[in-house]
Amino acid sequence: MRKALFLLIIIASVACKKQSIEPQQEEGTCNLSGFWPGWEVEMLDFPERRKQHAMSFPTAEIGYTAGNYGTIMKTTDGGDNWETLHSGEHTNPPTKLGLRDIEFIDEMYGFATAPKDSHGFGDEINAGALLMRTRDGGQNWEKTYYPEVRNINALAFFDAQNGIGIFQYEALADTLSPIFRVGKTSNAGIDWDYTELPFRAYKLDIKDDRIFLMESWGGENVWYSDDQGDNWTALTLPVSGYTQIHFVNKSLGFIASGKGDYRTQDGGISWQAIEIPGDDLSLIHFENEQEGFLINAIYKTDWDLIYISGVESYHTVDGGNNWTKIGDFDHCIVSGINDFTDEGRGYIMGNGDLFRFSKN
Repeated sequence: MRKALFLLIIIASVACKKQSIEPQQEEGTCNLSGFWPGWEVEMLDFPERRKQHAMSFPTAEIGYTAGNYGTIMKTTDGGDNWETLHSGEHTNPPTKLGLRDIEFIDEMYGFATAPKDSHGFGDEINAGALLMRTRDGGQNWEKTYYPEVRNINALAFFDAQNGIGIFQYEALADTLSPIFRVGKTSNAGIDWDYTELPFRAYKLDIKDDRIFLMESWGGENVWYSDDQGDNWTALTLPVSGYTQIHFVNKSLGFIASGKGDYRTQDGGISWQAIEIPGDDLSLIHFENEQEGFLINAIYKTDWDLIYISGVESYHTVDGGNNWTKIGDFDHCIVSGINDFTDEGRGYIMGNGDLFRFSKN
C-alpha cells in the first residue's frame, strides 16, 4: 500500500446565524507562480459539476473522484482528461446514492462508500450504508448494503482483501446515542469482524505499519494499533476539543485546537506547543519531516455572505517550528478534497477547479 502524505483540513464554524461561507470566486485571473517553492502548480479543467466528495490517486497519473448522484470520474493522464465512469443519469448505474469516500489500492482494486439515505431513489431508500468494490479499474462494481449502519465513517485497505473501517450505527431509541464499531475484513468487505468502541470515532489513518484511530471532536485520546486492528492503545492528548489531528508518519503528528496547537515527534507519547498559522480553512502538506506547506483561505464579506476570494501560502523547513509566508493568491480557490502520491504529485479540488502539484 502506498504511503499517504500528510494532508490536514481544519474547518471551524462562524458564530453568526445569518452568515454562511461559500467558496465563491471573484472575476479575475488565478496566477499560481511561486505558490510552492520547488513545485509546479497548474489549474486544470474538471468537466463534472456535481459535487465531488472524495478523491484517490493510486498512481501519479491514474485517479478517481466520487460524488453526488453516484458519480464516479476517472483520469489516466494526470487530470488533463476525465471520463465519467458512472452517474445516476446513466442506464443501470451501480448506485444513485451520494458517494462520500473512494479509495483505490492500485490501478484496478478500489472501494467506494455512501451513507444510508432515507430520501434516495427506488430500492436504495433506507437500504442502509453502501460499500462498493471494483476489481477492474472502476468499470464494474459489487455492492453490499448494511441496513443497520448509518454511515461508514472511514475506510482503509492494506491490500485487495484486508481492510478496516469505522461503522456508525443508528442511534438507540432509549439513549438516542449512535453506536460506533471498528470492523476488520479479510475478504474485501464481504464479511466483517466488529469490535464496539466506547467513544465516537470518525477517522482512520495508516502511517507506515501503524493505524491511528481518531475520536470525534472533543475526544481526549488518539488510539493506535500495530497489528492491523487486533489490539488498540490509547494515547492521551494534551488538549481536548481539538479541531483536527493528523500524523505525517508514525512518529510526527500535529493537533490544531482552539486551545492551542501541538506537535509530537515520538508517536504521541509527548507533545510540544507550537504555533500553526491556520485559519478557518487550512490545508497542510508535509513532503518530509522537515519541509511542509500550509494553505489558508482568504475571506471577504458581502452583506450576509462570507466567501473565499483566494488563498495564502506558507512554508516551513524545520518541522513546523517556524512558518514563512510565501504570498497571497487572489482568485485561486486551492482548497477542498485532495490526494498526494509518493511520486511527487498531488491534486486538490475546490469550487469545481482542479489543481495539480508536481515536484520539480
